[in-house]
Amino acid sequence: MKVALLLKKVKLVWLSFKLRKWHIPKGMRLSQELNREVGASMASEAAVDGA
Repeated sequence: MKVALLLKKVKLVWLSFKLRKWHIPKGMRLSQELNREVGASMASEAAVDGA
C-alpha cells in the first residue's frame, strides 16, 4: 500500500517537472494543481498514520 502511494507521488512529481520544463502557462497551472493534490494526499496520509 505504502509503495503504491509512493510511486503515485513520484509519478506526480515527475509529471509536474515535465510540465515545468515545457514552460507552458497551462502546464504551469496543471503542475500547481498537482502540487496541491500531492500536498492534500500527504496531509490525509499523515492523518491516517496518526489515527
